[in-house]
Amino acid sequence: MGQPTGRHGSRNFRPARARRRSGSAARRFQPLRRAALGLVLLAAVGCSGSLTLGGTVRDDFQNPIPRAAVEVTPVDETAASSAMGSLQVTADSEGAYAVPGLATGNYRVAGYADGYETNEPEVLLVADGATTHNIIMRKRLTLRAVVYESDGLTPANQATVLITRANGVADDATTERDGRFSTPGFYKGDRYTVRVIKDTRVVELSGQVDDDEEIALTLSGAATGPGTREGELDPHSKQDTDPTDDTP
Repeated sequence: MGQPTGRHGSRNFRPARARRRSGSAARRFQPLRRAALGLVLLAAVGCSGSLTLGGTVRDDFQNPIPRAAVEVTPVDETAASSAMGSLQVTADSEGAYAVPGLATGNYRVAGYADGYETNEPEVLLVADGATTHNIIMRKRLTLRAVVYESDGLTPANQATVLITRANGVADDATTERDGRFSTPGFYKGDRYTVRVIKDTRVVELSGQVDDDEEIALTLSGAATGPGTREGELDPHSKQDTDPTDDTP
């Protein structure tokens, strides 16, 4: 008589034991899965070379831009032999990207991400194994400010604001109940002049946008004449300071 085979019909059958891969082990396999998926997608669009283009996408503050899109387009016949049209990849959580399967040749490379200026595409030569190309994108910033009444404590509601950029373009705004207003569309290093008027009081401030910071202004003086104040943002107090104003 043969040995019992069990209900599965195999004498070598052993009940399977469920095993759960630890979180750290699962994470170790994720980059491999993403890389394999990227190779499959690139193969599907006709990549046949052996070179790799990669790098990091960062903003102009040197911070990585997670999930930024990178587009690579061949610009000569040699490069076109490895890719049919443009290729798009997505950077990882640290802004790193890689495009494998390229042939030697010139490629146009551009980065895209919400909240950042679309940079001008660059043409570069891909050759000799792995080519590194880091992409810098300018972060869009918002000028934010809070305006106070003459006591320096009470928010100035419904004050009229005129924001003039260095190129002469002007925007207007009105302060909210908390004395705040904001104007988008700035980039690091952009210069501006803010003029706030309420009743017969005025404050004017010139400065430079460095980040999404908030500046503070206090109304004083008259809307015209010597009462107009001009100063630079004090980065420590976030208050407007006027080096020519000797008023105690």
